[in-house]
Amino acid sequence: MYSLLNQLHLLSNGMVTITVTILNTLGSIILLFSSIQAFGFWLRKIKIEEIALRLGRSFAIGIQVLLAAEILRLITIRDNEDLMLIGAILLLHVVVTLLVRYEVTHHIDAIKKNLGN
Repeated sequence: MYSLLNQLHLLSNGMVTITVTILNTLGSIILLFSSIQAFGFWLRKIKIEEIALRLGRSFAIGIQVLLAAEILRLITIRDNEDLMLIGAILLLHVVVTLLVRYEVTHHIDAIKKNLGN
């Protein structure tokens, strides 16, 4: 019985590790692609407010994917050092997500104000 539980534990840890790796890769690709896209918009002389809005929304999605990976990584915690590291990473992700969300809503309000005038 112990061997079966040990095998299931190893299998679940392996699946979590693979999923976390996929989510981290996907989040990084989203951030990289949106940065390249914003640079392309800048080269085409699109308004900086629109570029910032699109980039902020894309970054918010990318950061949320990375945050999901960190939350899944909580499953594989072995000791207090891992817990503190993942807690710090989660806190950092939440702060960055809130700042990006604030920036995006600020740009949306600015665009609406400019369209109204």
